[in-house]
Amino acid sequence: NVAVRSVETVNGSIRAGQNFKVRRDVATINGSIDLQQGSTIGDDATTVNGSIHLNGTLVEGNLETVNGDIKLAAGSRVQGNIIFEKNSWNSGNFKLPKLIVDASSIIEGEIHLYRKVTLIIDENAEVGEIISHF
Repeated sequence: NVAVRSVETVNGSIRAGQNFKVRRDVATINGSIDLQQGSTIGDDATTVNGSIHLNGTLVEGNLETVNGDIKLAAGSRVQGNIIFEKNSWNSGNFKLPKLIVDASSIIEGEIHLYRKVTLIIDENAEVGEIISHF
């Protein structure tokens, strides 16, 4: 069990095992966020060029990315919104980010899409409204 106020990095990933507690934000620029069972983020988790993979994790704020995938599994719960920001510096061909939500995970807020995203949401998952802004 580890507890911290916040975690951020520019060119690295954030990976933690079970029961990792963050009172505020988790943020990366060029790295992924990977948290395991029993972990809690007290506010937002954000990344620009990395993915967010949560297994059995509670997020009390938002999840936000530009170019990364977001995967919620094993009973993860997001109390805020999920936001895929527009990629303003690359309008050419690129891989679409994915939102993957398994049957046991919950998104209490809305899903805001400011760009095209591949949605892979289990029909039994609880998710809020999906709003396209593009």
